[in-house]
Amino acid sequence: HKWEERMQQLRQFKQENGHLRVPVTNPELGEFVARQRMEYAKYMDGDTSVCMDKERAQELANLGFVFQAGKRRALDQRKPRKTWDERFDELMQFKDTHRHTLVPQSSMGLGEWVHKQRKNYKKLKAGKPSPLSTERVLKLADVGFVFDASGYRRGRKMTEDTLPSGASSSSKHVVIPVPTPPPYRPTMI
Repeated sequence: HKWEERMQQLRQFKQENGHLRVPVTNPELGEFVARQRMEYAKYMDGDTSVCMDKERAQELANLGFVFQAGKRRALDQRKPRKTWDERFDELMQFKDTHRHTLVPQSSMGLGEWVHKQRKNYKKLKAGKPSPLSTERVLKLADVGFVFDASGYRRGRKMTEDTLPSGASSSSKHVVIPVPTPPPYRPTMI
């Protein structure tokens, strides 16, 4: 079904039920609603490969669409989700305070975001689809982001000898390998 057809079905559902809390078991709209929630979450994380965009999100919001439902909704309604750039700014504040970018995962919000950047970088490096663009990898690398923090786990203190190689507490940058694009493979027509 096309977007407009689904939007019309949503309007009809709201008219008949007085709300848009469509159960995922609904035979006509359940899958569509679940997909919109998933795409919205990815869109909010900066993934540009999804069909969700500002206009679609606004159209759904204007209708009263529930973007987060179930257990996640209760957790996430405390604060609105932050954009990639807002989290990057938080990372810069963290770096100004701590003189490194090794944010503990236990640091709610920013720690989870940093972990997600590392996971997405691994996907990108392996040639798999990733919401992390090369431009953002370079932006992170420019500020000394540590893409592999496996050597810095569980409470190890950040000292001169435990900082990433080539870095010191006074250095501004850490050299990070940037993934190379996959080899060009011409397609046969």
